[in-house]
Amino acid sequence: MVDRINHRKLIGINKTDIIGVLTSGFGASLVKEHYPTAKIHQFKTKLDILHALANGEINYAVISLSAAHVLLQKNFLGQFKIVSSHIDDHNRKVSFAVKKDNLPLRDIFNKAMDSLPPGTLINIQKKWHTVTLKADGNYHRLITFIIIFGLVISAIIGAITVWNRRLTNEIKHRKAVEDKLTYLTNNFDGVLIQHHQKSDDPMDIDILFMSEKIADFTGISASKFYFFPHLLQDRIAQREDYQNLLTAMRNAVKQGYWRTELQINAQDSRSSRWIEVRSQITPAAIGWQWNSILIDITQLKHQQLALTTAKQKSQAATTAKSRFLAMMSHEIRTPISGIICLLDLMKPYSQQPELRQIHQNLTLSSENLLNIVNDVLDFSKLESKKLKLDIREKTLTKIVTILVQPHAIHAAQKGLDFKLWLDPNIAQSLRFDSMRLKQVLNNLLNNAIKFTSQGSIYLDINLLSQQDNQQIIAFKVTDTGIGISPQDINKLFQPFEQIDQDSARRYDGTGLGLSICHQLIQLMGGTITVSSQLDQGTSFSIILTFDICQPTKIKPLKKHCGLLAMVNDPILVDYLTAWQCAITTLNPTTKEQLAAAVSTQCIDTLFIPQSWATEHNIDLNWIAINLPSVNWITITSANVMLTSNINARNISLSPLLPQQLYRALTQPFQPYNNDSQYQYTLPVTLTREQAIANNRYILVAEDHPINQQILKQQLEQLNYAVDIVDNGKQALIALADNHYNILLTDCHMPEMDGYELAKTIREQEQQTATIALPIIAITANALTNTERFKTMGFSDYLIKPLKQQQLKEVLAQWLQPVNVTNNVPNLTQVGTKQVTTSNISTAAIAMIDINELLPIFGDNELCQTLLQQYLASCVDDLTQLNTAIAQQNNDSIFMISHRMKGAARMMAFHQLAQATHDLELCSQQVQINTTDLQRNYLHIEQLIEQLSLQIHST
Repeated sequence: MVDRINHRKLIGINKTDIIGVLTSGFGASLVKEHYPTAKIHQFKTKLDILHALANGEINYAVISLSAAHVLLQKNFLGQFKIVSSHIDDHNRKVSFAVKKDNLPLRDIFNKAMDSLPPGTLINIQKKWHTVTLKADGNYHRLITFIIIFGLVISAIIGAITVWNRRLTNEIKHRKAVEDKLTYLTNNFDGVLIQHHQKSDDPMDIDILFMSEKIADFTGISASKFYFFPHLLQDRIAQREDYQNLLTAMRNAVKQGYWRTELQINAQDSRSSRWIEVRSQITPAAIGWQWNSILIDITQLKHQQLALTTAKQKSQAATTAKSRFLAMMSHEIRTPISGIICLLDLMKPYSQQPELRQIHQNLTLSSENLLNIVNDVLDFSKLESKKLKLDIREKTLTKIVTILVQPHAIHAAQKGLDFKLWLDPNIAQSLRFDSMRLKQVLNNLLNNAIKFTSQGSIYLDINLLSQQDNQQIIAFKVTDTGIGISPQDINKLFQPFEQIDQDSARRYDGTGLGLSICHQLIQLMGGTITVSSQLDQGTSFSIILTFDICQPTKIKPLKKHCGLLAMVNDPILVDYLTAWQCAITTLNPTTKEQLAAAVSTQCIDTLFIPQSWATEHNIDLNWIAINLPSVNWITITSANVMLTSNINARNISLSPLLPQQLYRALTQPFQPYNNDSQYQYTLPVTLTREQAIANNRYILVAEDHPINQQILKQQLEQLNYAVDIVDNGKQALIALADNHYNILLTDCHMPEMDGYELAKTIREQEQQTATIALPIIAITANALTNTERFKTMGFSDYLIKPLKQQQLKEVLAQWLQPVNVTNNVPNLTQVGTKQVTTSNISTAAIAMIDINELLPIFGDNELCQTLLQQYLASCVDDLTQLNTAIAQQNNDSIFMISHRMKGAARMMAFHQLAQATHDLELCSQQVQINTTDLQRNYLHIEQLIEQLSLQIHST
């Protein structure tokens, strides 16, 4: 392909180009094949096509160079140039032929070509194609290539420049870091060492790096260690634990880490230093590389030694303190115990009002003194982390109901209103330490009443949430007392703190109560907070988490309750709403209007204030006639908790006890009775022989004369036969001579104390394979627990002062009585005799002490007559009770047992009074256990039979 020599084109042939071809040649077909978009002009002669190209009529000419080279040299020299194109790549084959009848010539050509080597044919072909066409450069591509090449070169140059700058900065930085590292290693209070262990021998090493600080440890410079590594081995080999160090280093190679502490001696051998070695060990091509740091811990060791010494002194002081507290507990509580126990024994004899008041004041003072001692001991136990919680399954509602009784009475005595809210959704039984929770609530309620002169006290117990078998319960104690200033709140839970300087004189207390409460709540895993305003009141909030044992059992009552408009108590309304009771407010002005309203609106339960009933002359007869089917509940004062009037269905709103309200709604109301609040009377006693025959034979080991006297009187009043010895050795002799049912022993006695006595008895029992004797420890040390005593061989323990009821309960757990019914004695009180080995006679137990009836009725003959009549009444009541139980009539069981209980108390028949009280409570349960009913009935029947034997034997 030919083009003008001055034609410059940056791009290849396209559709705008005109290509000239000869009409007689095959150029047109080649152009169409390779340049289908270009325009084609045909010419007849080679001269015409060359003239058209020279004149610019066409852009390119396709012409055979061999045919046109004469014209090009003759007419167009220097005007054209040959252009490389795709046409040049066309495979042009050269062939020749001979006539088919000229066979000899054909054979000659074939033989000639076959005889030629392949390389010869290729050379011939190259000779035929002697012209090599080189296309004119593609300037567009050339420029693009130049630009790309320039950018690449620029990028390389820029990258080299940036890399060079970074390298320069890195060198500077590394130099600075190296300088800092050198400075650090030379000024670091320790030594950095890097060495290479070449074999299994830890001392076969090469030092790679060592800071100059090594000279301070060894007195040898780092440079010497570099050149003479054996110096390090020599120093280590001088140690007594050299072999142990080698073994430890070999083990460290396997673990990859080593840490130890070494004591090294200075060059003067008069002082020593402690160093800590920490090494990281990594495998190398040959051996291991150790990277170690040696830290001077001499000062730390001195501090540790000082701390250890201080700790030992502190532990010794704590031990001495605990020993002192135990001794103080014993020494202080022993005389207090004597005072309280003597007051307890003196109670039946202080019947005159003046003596009774003096007795109550003495008892209160001694109990306050004991509470102060207990606060100090509790605080000491908390401080020494020795106080442990006794977590058991308990009924929170029952505990709270009993707990608020004395506080409500105390508040009423001060003219304060006492409110209680106990969320009905709280589980029936939970796991917690009831004693410690009561201790906290008692302290908060005592403080609330103490610091409040007018207004109200509010105990609010709410269920906050329940999940994962746990309940989160909030306890809130609120008062309207003197309040606390913001600056005093911060020190409120600190020990021995009072909120003002005069409080110690105006209000009694040690200042430990709230501190103990705070620590107890923390021990329980809860929180306690306080909010207060001066002269407006204080509120303490406790949040605790409890594990659920038995979920709550709320039985919808669906009663229709009528409340007079004057009964405005939101707590009562909340309880009734929780039990799904409909409430109707009534506003009658007469009792006739009241009866009509109740009948018209179908009210089945009516709450009437006692004052309104008294004002309108409403009595039981009027109720029975006009409202016979209505459950009449009288709202009365707080002292309803102490009444036992069977004809009254009374509740108090200060506080409103939910269990009391529930019973009043579901069955004939039984006001709350606390047997301990009734007047104490002398119990009926047994003879010594009777007590021994009834498995009530006790040995007491006690060295204190006052305690001996107290225990003797207490146990005799509880119908026990008692022998008393002074120490453990005498107790062993007595045990060898007599068969006792139980042993009470003081822990601290001369010659042989209670601990050694229990240990000796248990060893003898193991050797002889005898039944274990119940051993009860008596201690004045409040820092005790059950597990500690059990490990020492004791069955149980009692803490002084010993209340008779406490003594009675513990002994009842370990003794099994035997009922004896022969030889009924007189109704007079029989004294306890000394130990005797004579034959033991049996007799019936005196059920009623005639000495208790004489001050009431004044004449012995009258007492005997009344006893006969009372026995006949008991027989009739027993028959009715048997019928009620057979018919499962719970209301009748309740009425009869309550009537029998009242008569028994009047006749000083204490055992029957307790038995009928138990039956009375059993009949009030939501789900009554028939087995319990039958057992209580049999007990009552047995007591009446024994009373009959007593009466007919006189």
